[in-house]
Amino acid sequence: MAFEVIEDKENLLLNRREVVCIFPRSAGKITRADAVKAIAQKLNLPEEKIIPINIKSSQGVTDTKVTFYIYKDLEDARRQLPKYIMLRLLPKEERKKIMEQKRKAEVKK
Repeated sequence: MAFEVIEDKENLLLNRREVVCIFPRSAGKITRADAVKAIAQKLNLPEEKIIPINIKSSQGVTDTKVTFYIYKDLEDARRQLPKYIMLRLLPKEERKKIMEQKRKAEVKK
C-alpha cells in the first residue's frame, strides 16, 4: 500500500516520534492494522511500537490522513495514552473478553 509521509517529527518531551501520512484512494478501505503494517515496512520498525492515533477522511476526497505515534518503550505509551486507544489495537475477540470482564466486575460491585 503506497502512502506519502507529510510530517515526521521527534517529540523529545513525550519520548515518541509523531508521523502523519496520506494514503491516497483509501477512504473507507484502510484499517488500522493495514496502516500499521504499511508504515512498519517502509520505516523498518516493529509493528508493536506503532500506534495509530487518528484516521481522517474528508467528504469528497478519497485520500485518508493517518496520524501515528511511534514509541521506543510501550510503557510510555500506556502511561500517556487513554486506555481505549490501546484497547482498539487488540483483535475483536480479545477486546470482547476484556469488555465482558469489566462488565462482570461492575456487576459484582
